[in-house]
Parts: sequence; structure tokens; C-alpha cells
Amino acid sequence: MKVLVLGRIWPEPKSSAAGKRILQIMDVFDLMGMDIHFASSAHKTEYSTQWSYGVTEHSIEVNSSSFDDWIKELQPDIVLFDQINCEEYYSWRINKHCPDAIRILDCEDLQMLRKGRESTVRSKKEFKIESLPNDNLAYREIACILRCHLSIIISEFEKELLESDFNISSTSLAYFPLLAKEVKETPSYEERQSFLSIGNFIHAPNLDSVKYLKKEIWPLIREQLPEVEIELYGAYPNEKVMNLNDSTNGFHIRGRADDAFEVIQKAKVMLAPLRFGAGQKGKLLDAMICQTPSVTTSIGAESMNGKLEWNGFIEDVPTLFAQKAVELYKNQDIWKQAQSNGKHILQSRFNSKRHKEDLIKQLNDLMVKSIVKDSFEMRMLNHHSFKNAEYMSRWIEEKRKLQ
Repeated sequence: MKVLVLGRIWPEPKSSAAGKRILQIMDVFDLMGMDIHFASSAHKTEYSTQWSYGVTEHSIEVNSSSFDDWIKELQPDIVLFDQINCEEYYSWRINKHCPDAIRILDCEDLQMLRKGRESTVRSKKEFKIESLPNDNLAYREIACILRCHLSIIISEFEKELLESDFNISSTSLAYFPLLAKEVKETPSYEERQSFLSIGNFIHAPNLDSVKYLKKEIWPLIREQLPEVEIELYGAYPNEKVMNLNDSTNGFHIRGRADDAFEVIQKAKVMLAPLRFGAGQKGKLLDAMICQTPSVTTSIGAESMNGKLEWNGFIEDVPTLFAQKAVELYKNQDIWKQAQSNGKHILQSRFNSKRHKEDLIKQLNDLMVKSIVKDSFEMRMLNHHSFKNAEYMSRWIEEKRKLQ
């Protein structure tokens, strides 16, 4: 079986959880013995992944008929789209030239949920789930899901949302969370110092979290722990991010971490006051792997711990967030119990072997059923959506020729 992964960018596993996520799905394809191809219109960076197994790379163009000739020759059996933009760019061409290919969408997190929560934070309004079906981004995202044979969902909350509020069939959704590495020995409570925050700075929820931390929470922590410091790491910090550095008050913007696990395990407590977002939070999973307790919000912990006790504390009010951060930092017994909670969450909910086996089974079932024709609903949606996408793409291509 030949599988083609169409990526928005070349995966950067050391820059973001999204970079790790796409590789974990590709690991499943490798376990299944598939011939894996990866293609992107983006440029590689020095942080782009080095494949640990055989992957054929392709550089492609968006809104270009050159893709048609290339895909007709490649003829993949399975195509995985990296989020909705890739599906919108290429799905109509795949359907036209590889009509028998199985189309899979990697949602990563639901953009309509993340953007909806962001807009309410910006406007200082209350977020309501029932408003999502009337959102234009929701129309796009649900259309992408309906056009694909399978959509891989990272969050239980989002899978349930799609099933209950959008009537998406559970058989067309695959729950595949972030996967945890083996827990290793890490520094003791006495050997650790300082707080830590980490996350890609070009991801809006992370940037908002850092600003919110500096303005609302960190001053409250420093009142009780005047000598304590916090290290803030993240890929792609711009000048505005670096200007948030405030050494006088122990607020240090460090930029990219060469080794995220190394800096996380040196910290005593991770702080992640996320006010909006969706999916699962790679930083909080990494904290558990490094046995570093954390304080986060209900948004941060969503679909991470299920009904298990958190790896620290979950608080949404700034004063309570700061209070629990201080308590976790100062009290060794509470810290060790939080550390134990994290180990339990990892063992119970992020078992790599089990989740990979579940996805392999669902993919095998899908390949057996792929001989069945697409439903009328899917064919009808594809007919109208693909025509619109095709005309827009061809118009962009012709316009580009005239420039």
C-alpha cells in the first residue's frame, strides 16, 4: 500500500506538538509496512525532521496543474491531509485523478473550537458550544470531515462534540491522542529550581498565555516568592516576544529550547495558564513524561486526564492559579503526589502501543470497506465542493501566469 501525506509544512518535532503528532501517525503507517511519501509546498528549515525510516520526499505547488501530472503518476492508495487547508487545496485533485484512494484528515485540534474560544477571550464574552454550528469556519471544517473517509481526532472531547452536535458518525472518526515516551529517572525535588513555561510562540494560545502569565499571575507569585524565577521557552520568538523579558522580576524569555525534555525536567513546576485552545497540550504531556508537576487551566487539561487526578492543579482564576502554583512549588509532599498523579495519567491514557494498535485496526477495517462506493451524501458534497475548489484554484493559477 502506498500512502501519501500532504503536509502544510515539513514536520518540526522540536518546535511544536503538531510536529510530533504527524510523525506519530506516520509511525503507524510504517508499522503497517506501507510505502510512505511526504509532500509539501513549504520550504524546509534547519529544524525539519530527519526521518527515522524510509520516506520519499516530494516538493509540490499549491494551485498548480503540475500537481495533477504528479499525482496521476504516483497513484497513492491512501492520502492523509494535514488539517483542513491541505484537504481544501488538494482533495478535489486527489478525487479526480485517484478516485479509489482512501482520504484521511488529521484534524490535530478542531480549529472552529480554538478560534471560537479565542474570539470570546478577545471580546470578553462567554464562550458557548452551541454557537459553533453557525460559524463559517465550522462549515469548512465539517465539510472537510464529511468529504473524507476517516478523520483522526486528538481529543475525546472533540470526538464527542462532532458526534453529538454535528451528527458525525463515530465510524468515520478515529481517536488517536498524543503518545507518551517511556518515563525515565529525572531530578529530585531538591535538585530542581524555578518555574517553567514552554510553547511555540507563533501559536496564538501560547503567546496569549505568556502575556496573561506576565500581567495577571506572575506578580502574584512573586509577592509570595520574591526570589523565584521563571524560564519561558518556545520556538520562533519575535521581537515583541523578546521584549516581554523582565529580568528584574525574574521573568526570563529564553527562546527555543535545544532539548525540551532537558529544560522541563530541570524545572520544579510548569505553568500553562491557557485561556483558549483545543486538542491536547503537548507541553503538559511532556511535563508528565519529565515528572514535572504543572498548574494549568481547564482548557489546558481538557481531554488530558479524563477522571484521574491532575499532575498538579487546574485553576482558571488568576489569584487561585498563583496560590496553587506557590503551594505546589513550596510543599514537597504535594509536589510528589502531583508527580505520582502524572505517572498514573501516562500509564492509563497515553499508552503508545495500545493507541497505535487501535488505529491500525481501524485503518485495516477501512481498507477492507473501501471497495464499497462512497455514500450519496459524500458524493453529493464532493460534487459541489470540489467544483468550487477547482474553479478557484484554476482562477488563481491563471491569474498568477499573467503577473
